[in-house]
Amino acid sequence: MRDESVVTYHVSRITYSVTHYNLSMLYSRRERKTFPLNRWLTLAIVGVTVIGGVGAWLTSPRIESVTPDGGDISSLTPITIRFTQSMNRSSVENHFHIEPKVEGAFSWIDNTMTFTPSSEWRAGTVRVTFDSGATAESGLPMLVGRGWQFTVTAPRIAFLFKINEVVNLWVYPIGTEELIQMTKEGIGVGEYAISPDGTQIVYSALRQDGGADLKRVSRDGASVSDLVLCPNELCAFPVFS
Repeated sequence: MRDESVVTYHVSRITYSVTHYNLSMLYSRRERKTFPLNRWLTLAIVGVTVIGGVGAWLTSPRIESVTPDGGDISSLTPITIRFTQSMNRSSVENHFHIEPKVEGAFSWIDNTMTFTPSSEWRAGTVRVTFDSGATAESGLPMLVGRGWQFTVTAPRIAFLFKINEVVNLWVYPIGTEELIQMTKEGIGVGEYAISPDGTQIVYSALRQDGGADLKRVSRDGASVSDLVLCPNELCAFPVFS
């Protein structure tokens, strides 16, 4: 009598993704097969490659954030790129491209690069491309680049306008026929100042008690926030410095 035991496993259906398989396996102790050495070597090489790739991705420098990114921005707004680690500055600047091309100056604070145009952006779409290959101070290269765009609105003129004896801040986009009310202060607005990049306005808001608070309004007029509350005091003539 032959000493042989056969164990048969039958799986009627194995589902993987959207494909179905019928699998029957026959296992015999007498015909047990060993896993070929070359397959072990192949698996080891693949594993090392995968681990090495993941390690390179985790340690390589990357772009953490950029501004501006979409939306309507001022013609004076600078471009900033923040990296995940300290970068080789000349390498970064050589991988930075703008369309349409404009002249400007680079400046750095820690891991953040800022590009400030030497003249106002033209109204329209500006496309920014940062190529892969820029290196960190450690020598590691960036594996992935990035591209984005933003829209520059036409220059605008800010002015004070009185309606029903109350003065508020308005803007006029050059080349249009519309006026945009930026503030809606019940007592009125005194003075105002525009930030160097044109993205915000600080103004003095008159109070019932004769004082004036300092407030900030976003460029589109959608957001107003208190900066300095001055009850019975006159906080006026704001200046960006």
